[in-house]
Amino acid sequence: MSRSPTLTTVLTLALLSVSCQSPAPATAAPTSAALELRSYDVPEAHQKAFQESLRGVLSSQTDSPAYGRLSSAPGGQVLVLATPRVHQGVGLLVESLRDLHASAGVKARSVRFTYWFVGARSGTQSVGSQPPAELKHVLARITEAQGPLGFELIERLEIASATDNRLVPNGWTPTDLSGRRSAVKQTVLDVGEEWIHARTELTLDRRQSFGASIALRPGQHLVMGQSDFPIRQDDEADHPDFILYIVKAELL
Repeated sequence: MSRSPTLTTVLTLALLSVSCQSPAPATAAPTSAALELRSYDVPEAHQKAFQESLRGVLSSQTDSPAYGRLSSAPGGQVLVLATPRVHQGVGLLVESLRDLHASAGVKARSVRFTYWFVGARSGTQSVGSQPPAELKHVLARITEAQGPLGFELIERLEIASATDNRLVPNGWTPTDLSGRRSAVKQTVLDVGEEWIHARTELTLDRRQSFGASIALRPGQHLVMGQSDFPIRQDDEADHPDFILYIVKAELL
């Protein structure tokens, strides 16, 4: 994908900004004595677009080659023969390219969150869909702490979030997802190799909300909390005693 149009615009604006600093009457094309030869260290990824853009801008100034020429040099250098005024604009462009190249080195991160809404009831009888096998060890610890329980999966939601510090000041944007009975709103706060931090708000049946700031290791299952099942007068008698909110985060 070529960036030439963007670079041409940047360079043209840079040259115009320099020209506007001290307007001068129109003069004839400068002689070779008025030109200066300078070298610029341009990031390799932007070399081709830089040269194409600069050639286009220089040729747009006049038909005379005296307004500037450029050529490649060893070590990623670009040699530019131009007037001091043109060199000011070229210098501004090179600084912009270095900033762009540095920001491109910031690796975008992606993380996937999986949320399970699990109903629990006293006894060992389970009703409805069974929780997935990957939650077996988590639910076993719940049973050890609270006694015999039967579990049912109410709903599972999965959200993938991506960060790019070049586009978003703090890297992450809030994400929300709604299922048949549940909904999740989350904002990722920080992602590292060892810990993932996020702020979440979970809603069940539009009447039970649970919010928390969480920190968990990649791949870890975390029981965010539990709450009594929200009962209404028109609810069926057969319902869970309480709800477990479980989450897992994975680096992508």
